[in-house]
Amino acid sequence: MRYGILGSLEISADGATADLGPPKQRTLLAILLLHAGQVVPTERLIDLLWDEKPPRTATHSIQIYVSALRRSLEPLAGDDLIITRQPGYLLQADPDAIDACRFEKLVREGMRAVADGEGSAGAEILRSALDLWRGPPLADFTYEDFAQEHIDRLRHQRLDALEQLGVAELAVAELTPSTLPRVLPLLQAAVSEDPLRERLRELLMLALYGTGRHAEALRTYQRFREHLAEELGLDPSPNLQRLQERILLHDPTLITPPLTSTSGEVARRNPYKGLRPFEEIDAEDFFGRSALVERMLDELRIGGRLLAVVGPSGSGKSSAIAALFVPRVRAGAVPGSEGWSIVTLVPGTRPADELRSVLAGVAGDTLLIIDQLEEVFSASPEEERRFFDWLVEISGASAPNVRVVLALRADLYDRPLLHPTFAQVFVPGVISVLPMSREELTSAVVEPARRVGVAIEAPVLAELLGDVADQPGALPLLQYALTELFDGRSGDELTLDEYREIGGIRGALSRRAETLFEELDRAQRAVARQVFLRFVRLGQGAKDLRRRVPIPELTALDVDAVSLSVILERFSTYRLLTFDRDQMTRAATIMLAHEALLTEWSRLAGWIDRHREALGRHASLVAHVGEWEAAGCDPDYLLSGKRLDSLASLLRGGPLLLTSSERGFLEESIERRRTDLRIRPLAPRRSENSKDALVGGFGRSSPR
Repeated sequence: MRYGILGSLEISADGATADLGPPKQRTLLAILLLHAGQVVPTERLIDLLWDEKPPRTATHSIQIYVSALRRSLEPLAGDDLIITRQPGYLLQADPDAIDACRFEKLVREGMRAVADGEGSAGAEILRSALDLWRGPPLADFTYEDFAQEHIDRLRHQRLDALEQLGVAELAVAELTPSTLPRVLPLLQAAVSEDPLRERLRELLMLALYGTGRHAEALRTYQRFREHLAEELGLDPSPNLQRLQERILLHDPTLITPPLTSTSGEVARRNPYKGLRPFEEIDAEDFFGRSALVERMLDELRIGGRLLAVVGPSGSGKSSAIAALFVPRVRAGAVPGSEGWSIVTLVPGTRPADELRSVLAGVAGDTLLIIDQLEEVFSASPEEERRFFDWLVEISGASAPNVRVVLALRADLYDRPLLHPTFAQVFVPGVISVLPMSREELTSAVVEPARRVGVAIEAPVLAELLGDVADQPGALPLLQYALTELFDGRSGDELTLDEYREIGGIRGALSRRAETLFEELDRAQRAVARQVFLRFVRLGQGAKDLRRRVPIPELTALDVDAVSLSVILERFSTYRLLTFDRDQMTRAATIMLAHEALLTEWSRLAGWIDRHREALGRHASLVAHVGEWEAAGCDPDYLLSGKRLDSLASLLRGGPLLLTSSERGFLEESIERRRTDLRIRPLAPRRSENSKDALVGGFGRSSPR
């Protein structure tokens, strides 16, 4: 049997193709196939098939569809393909027989081979994966809500595969006519699918130049620059700009600059991650937290339903969960865990709704990972309460197949305890993140470099360990220093002189940030201050936090767009800023790569200290504007009274510029107050003081 969703829905065996029936019946089969091996409840099927308006006969209709599918598939698969199992139905299929599952498996194998330097083998595997595609994924269901998440995931994985295939083909031996014409059509198709993915443009330019199509390579850059400016208001990265310059000048040494060193050898991949946390795809570069992860797995093995991994900022909680714990779970480290669905959530402005949405899309055994739990405490008190109520519910008998893993900053450990019901399930599952031992730190430093063929001098290792030992929250600084050291090395060994040149553990981050700031002109520096202050969320009795900022919020500031693009591009190039998307709206966002920047970059720390009061008022304004916009700009959400008096002062200037939305919200609040004062009937006159108290506000001074 072969099950196809990489294209139109198709089931076949021995050259025969099954008749899958009318649209609703095909939709039902697609849903079951996407959850193969898992029971999909009937109620969930009804929701997915008819949205919010199911017919009264919906349950009976599903039974009819299932019966028809069984009759149609029986000649190919027998009568045990779709099984009735309370509370719904289960489709039994070998994952290797489902083209999408096989595709994802081959992509992982191919990318691993490319990362290990086996370019030819990796390219062959990736080509096999891409050959499975017959057209757009789930082509019959392009506009169906149930398919969107799966379509997006598969499309992104296809683009990743195309990108890695380009890397592999360009890295194999030399650029030859027999290699490049084969990869060109794939890269061109990938660029058409995702015009903003810069790495694809880079590879396409190299492939075009390598086949003598110099003008087309330059036009590719020009189109990308115009498209990037139009869509995001940004410029291409310095790497791509330098590549364009070299192509323009017909640089005779240009073969594959991103993939080769000055000696012409294949460049070694930097295994360190800067300030960003390790992800699942980085598992082969992650070392040093085996003991912590084993404790987590032990809790699950004995039946733990909710684990809370609590540690200081910078202790590596998120990295350990994503890069070691999740791969171990997928590999079956807990009995039966290889079949679990794994979902990760970082709470946003509406954490309760986000949690509900995530859980609505899962079925069967599920591991829910909630990273950066502290983000919940920036939401409204009502959202916070609803979120923890939901966690209590899914940690109890109502969701026996769901296990939850939380990651929380230790300085906010007391906040979940303010929800008594949740505290009862939270406290028993707490796992404290202890400082790494010297052996663990040594492994985290040495092993990633060793895997890519780079050694570390003994004096460097000794000084690194001495600098990081007994320093709470120093792991991000260690990773950033190692990243800078690896990028700036002169050979295949990291030396003490090079380590001291970048400023060591404490100096590497602040030195890089300050250097980038100093390279800006005067106008750009003023914009940079506005941008970076928006990345700050003041801590309430705890350390300050970084804030995820929607890109439209930055472009809505009255600042020079070119200056803004220069700042975002330069600081993101050196891994100090990271781009992402909001989990609910999918809107582009940007934030500091790590909270270490808030304290380690002295200039930013100084801005925060000097403008702490204004930052606090502005944070309150941002929260009110968010509620107002979420309510469709309902006038009842406008400000009044002392709160308006306090926040309206932001209109008169200060360290933070306002966006058009923030300014409009305050101006409408003021105008409504004036309107209310004009039409409000006067109460019986009692005294001049009572009259003045009634009028109050803008345009009238109080006798006080």
